[in-house]
Amino acid sequence: MASKANGGASFDTKLSGSKHEHPLLPIELGHPVTVTPAEVPAGLTSENVAIVELPRRFRSLSGNDFPIADWRAAFDVVKDRHGDCYDFVVFFTDPRLPNIPYSGYHRGVYNEVAGINRSSFNSRSEWNSDRLQSQIWMGRFSLGTLLQEVGHRWGAFVRYRMNPGGADQTDLMLSGGGHWAREFDDGDSPMDYDEERHVRIGPNRWRREPIGGFEFRYCPLDLYLMGLMTPREVGIFTQIRNYADLGPLPGGRRLIGGNPRNLRVRNVVWSEGRRIPDRDDSQKVLRAAFVVVTRNENRLDSGFVQQVELLRQQLGSYFTIATHGRACMETSLCCGPTVSRSRTVTMNLKRDRITRSGLIYHGLGPVPAKVEVGFEATIGGRPITSWSREETPDITTGVQHLSVQVARDPYDGRFEIVAQAKGRDLKIEAVWWASRID
Repeated sequence: MASKANGGASFDTKLSGSKHEHPLLPIELGHPVTVTPAEVPAGLTSENVAIVELPRRFRSLSGNDFPIADWRAAFDVVKDRHGDCYDFVVFFTDPRLPNIPYSGYHRGVYNEVAGINRSSFNSRSEWNSDRLQSQIWMGRFSLGTLLQEVGHRWGAFVRYRMNPGGADQTDLMLSGGGHWAREFDDGDSPMDYDEERHVRIGPNRWRREPIGGFEFRYCPLDLYLMGLMTPREVGIFTQIRNYADLGPLPGGRRLIGGNPRNLRVRNVVWSEGRRIPDRDDSQKVLRAAFVVVTRNENRLDSGFVQQVELLRQQLGSYFTIATHGRACMETSLCCGPTVSRSRTVTMNLKRDRITRSGLIYHGLGPVPAKVEVGFEATIGGRPITSWSREETPDITTGVQHLSVQVARDPYDGRFEIVAQAKGRDLKIEAVWWASRID
């Protein structure tokens, strides 16, 4: 959560030096925040949490205890099983790692939004994705932390000016950016570190009181940066100048004194430019994949996975509340309207022997599906017609048999291609088609 884009070169250098990490874009690191207390309901299932084994590419970063893994390889597994249809991928790591002192981080994968003080960047090719926008890692089960990591997709990095030609002011943020400063009256926003709200009780007085759990709401300026509010809807927001703690109040509250500086979105626009796309054209429906990465799935505590499932459900239900009903977050692994998929598989066939492709996920989710297979390209430079499942190719192609074997469980989502070459070794490109069975 804490931005290291400017001040964390030593850590970024160490992290980016790992052979299992891609070159870093700005990364927002975390610290402990209030964990939402919740008991796992009896009978809770976890079909919508992906579990990925990375037995030899998964360790803890010495000195920081951030887990290091080939996150891209783990995401490849998720895409093969469920499709490339996620804006966020949220990783949780095997709890048998050493205690992790941070609660999470966010790393940008893609940004095209202007006016939020983040440059345009695109590392989707490194993730082999056409849709992914952000990678998140979570070290604790905290809804407030997760809301913040999601919010880092757009904020909080903006400066402001008091007039169009004035100097850029950075005191809405903590040093280095990424989080709102305590002096910014940001309501119940999760995008700060203080976990408190300020309640105005006089011209120069506020009551500061703690918040947590299910009280977090993105503030109007957050919503503008997320593309969910117009500047007019945001209205006035306040920075408390000459911030002073004047002493305790009943119930763990504090009396705060200071001078209000009232600002509008235009002050941000004078520094950062307009937010493009604006509210009318911005994305309102987002999707996140929840993934547990482990060294050994057989030793993974099912209770840990259920905790991930509970947090997944909380985000799916609460994100709409936190955005004041202006956006929603879909967190299931099923890709909704996707009803068919296809992909090419290269197979090296041994003469006169059955060759199996190994298990392949059709990526349509945990649904019954029909799978067919055929040739996509050519053999010996000559175009080949595609044959569907259970039909025998012409033996002049050198392929004597080509078929699909689907798992007995219709919700398993896996299948194998089975092929046999006649008389000689043969390399083929097969294409499979999968479609949902209604």
